[in-house]
Amino acid sequence: MVFFKPIPPEKTIELMEYRVDIKFEQEFPDRCIYLKYKAFFDRHGLEQKPEEILYWYKLDEIPED
Repeated sequence: MVFFKPIPPEKTIELMEYRVDIKFEQEFPDRCIYLKYKAFFDRHGLEQKPEEILYWYKLDEIPED
């Protein structure tokens, strides 16, 4: 009988910021329309697609002194 040591699963947590952003929607001769939306941004400022995020948790707010 062969005994093997299993490797436990590994979890990594990446903190992201959920913030309001705007994107260009449509342009008219007299005005431009921008759409306001909320999205997740990683620590480098890159927007993350919600379908690629497996789990997200809301952290408790840090109390102010």
